[in-house]
Amino acid sequence: MHYAACNGQLELCQFITAKLNVKNPENKLGVTPLHNAAYFGHLNICEMILNSVQDKNPQDAKGKTPIHLAAERGNLEIYKLIIQHIQDKNPGDNDGKTPYHLAADNGNLAICKFIIENMEDKNPGDGDGVTPFHLAANSGHLDICKVIIENVQNKNPGTNDDYTALHMAADSGHLNICKFIIENVQDKNPRDLDGKTPLHEALNCGHLDVSKFIIESVHDKNPGDEAGFTPLHLAASLGFFDICKLIIENVLDKNPGDIAGSTPLHYAARSGHLDICELIIENVQNKNPGDVDLDTPLHMAAQSGHLDVCKLMIGNLQEKNPGDT
Repeated sequence: MHYAACNGQLELCQFITAKLNVKNPENKLGVTPLHNAAYFGHLNICEMILNSVQDKNPQDAKGKTPIHLAAERGNLEIYKLIIQHIQDKNPGDNDGKTPYHLAADNGNLAICKFIIENMEDKNPGDGDGVTPFHLAANSGHLDICKVIIENVQNKNPGTNDDYTALHMAADSGHLNICKFIIENVQDKNPRDLDGKTPLHEALNCGHLDVSKFIIESVHDKNPGDEAGFTPLHLAASLGFFDICKLIIENVLDKNPGDIAGSTPLHYAARSGHLDICELIIENVQNKNPGDVDLDTPLHMAAQSGHLDVCKLMIGNLQEKNPGDT
């Protein structure tokens, strides 16, 4: 019957139901023919099963129900049909994700609109505090982000770890969504529990267009996380010269240390980014700062075997062979 439901074979489903006296049997994963029919969009089979069973929205082993699958696939008519028969119209699975979460994640705008129009909680969190807005932002569905923002007060919600929808959009490189969220919030570069900002996330994933937009949109253009690790540290480590230049041109401290005293110059030297080393050296007085262990950028370059960086560092130093601890 599961196969018949997948393939839309209504008469075969009716025959099996009549001959074997089974109406919506579970397989070993808890999946029923109603799950399959909802997923593949077979409205007539859904109607047949719903009219013959008591549990009209059963959970599988992962807690997913037929309306989860209808929402995931964008089968609006089936979604509407099933919710007419059930009390909990937006149930959570084992992780707390609702049909609304799946619709938002998969870009099913019509279902998202229907849920928003008919549900009290317009942006519910799952077990980790992840909302449909987070998932729409992460997956690049600007139209759904706009609908949600229009209907909620918190326009950049955080998870249980304070990881916001803007963090997710920045991490995924969706510049249009980042622009939209930033236009609608006061805190345009919020921190999560570790102090990481959307700018950190965008840089870490190499999304330079998003990074530039955020830098240009915020007052603090080089915020440190809980460990004092700044976007400039990250850009220097990854070799993003233009980002380093943009930050250095707009901040007072052009080579800040993290809690271990390591500076962007340390990271650039260790990674062998000669152009960034030159840029930083041109803009600072201390051209070979030590960290808490007195290790300098020259130490980093030498340990990593970057001869060109070592030559640059030595050419700009009075002490040509500094000692560490």
